[in-house]
Amino acid sequence: MTKFLMNFIGKRFQSRPYLIVSFGKIHKWLYLISSGKIFGNLGNLPVLILNTKGRTTGRIIKTVLVYFSDQGKIFIIASFGGNPKNPSWFLNIQKNPYISIQIKNEKINCFARILSKEEKDLIWPKIILFYSGYERYQNSTSREIPVIELESR
Repeated sequence: MTKFLMNFIGKRFQSRPYLIVSFGKIHKWLYLISSGKIFGNLGNLPVLILNTKGRTTGRIIKTVLVYFSDQGKIFIIASFGGNPKNPSWFLNIQKNPYISIQIKNEKINCFARILSKEEKDLIWPKIILFYSGYERYQNSTSREIPVIELESR
């Protein structure tokens, strides 16, 4: 049921970025007030709150994202549902890679390192096994979807 629900949501949101943003606002609010007890996962997919500094405003912007962990490393994927443009949080990271994340009630300061094409090619098969929707997103856009490793500092 969970896999069906995630695929259903993913397909609906893919061509409607405003749905991703709207759902994200509600999701973020519930996650923050419950310290991740509510919506700490989307189905089987773990979720974190990414805190970036706005590239134009300088304000802290909180974004809810699914994350992938492998061998103690945390990765986020700038898929934006396969839309042709990168998500704004990714543009913020490009300008200032010093970020923080919240996983459940744990807060961690990190450096966001964008993987090279070669590094992405090595981890991408594992990411696809984790959530097959990422493959659909990559196939539906001409941009290379960035993968970012979050290094704690």
